[in-house]
Amino acid sequence: MILSIHQPNYLPWLGFFFKIYMSDHFLILDDVQFSKNALTKRTLLPIDNKITTKKYLTVPVRKAPLHTLIKDVKFDEQRNWVGHHINRIKSIYHKEEYFDEWMYSLEDIIREAFETSATLSALNIIIITKLCDLLELSCQKTITSSVPIQYRGRNEYIVDLLQYFDARVYVSGSGARNYDNPQLYRLADIKCVYSDFYNHMKNTSDPIFQKIDPSLSIVDSLMKIGISEIKRCFREYGQKLENQF
Repeated sequence: MILSIHQPNYLPWLGFFFKIYMSDHFLILDDVQFSKNALTKRTLLPIDNKITTKKYLTVPVRKAPLHTLIKDVKFDEQRNWVGHHINRIKSIYHKEEYFDEWMYSLEDIIREAFETSATLSALNIIIITKLCDLLELSCQKTITSSVPIQYRGRNEYIVDLLQYFDARVYVSGSGARNYDNPQLYRLADIKCVYSDFYNHMKNTSDPIFQKIDPSLSIVDSLMKIGISEIKRCFREYGQKLENQF
């Protein structure tokens, strides 16, 4: 069993979906503390089609106590942020090659998520799930708040989740090296593999992939190179990462 875990981010970057691509099972981590600066409520886009400056596109959320869990954060349904987000995406990408093919599907996904959700987490999970459908990423997904495990610290909770689902390999982001405890994985007989997807994309010589900025939302890749090239990117880096399994 190959497993990965991530918080439910808003319109996540390409590397988020690469981890799903590499996994048999993906856990959506919604029962940890919400951070106002986290990507659960925002995504990074350029301010125009030149990508000279980037700016966060942010979902307005209601005020909540400091220790509120991600799953309990509510977005502000009284403000017309959905229309603003869609219009901004259109203004940035309307000249891109795949705009007509995917913009209206993306708009439908965002509007449906807004209309059928009461919380930020639920909104993001719908968007993530629908984008996975577009990308034909069919791995099983589980929301961690539905798993009967008691939280006892970040590193311990991750390992407990991995053991609960009998994971053999854990695919993590390279940034987790800064706070992971490798000994816990060794004791649990779990192979932890770090995806360095960002640097792989940043250093690519492929002219197709050079069109996109790997730090931006998947929206950037969707509009500029389309789904078939995104899937090719996943296959090529996936083959390299599998050598570490």
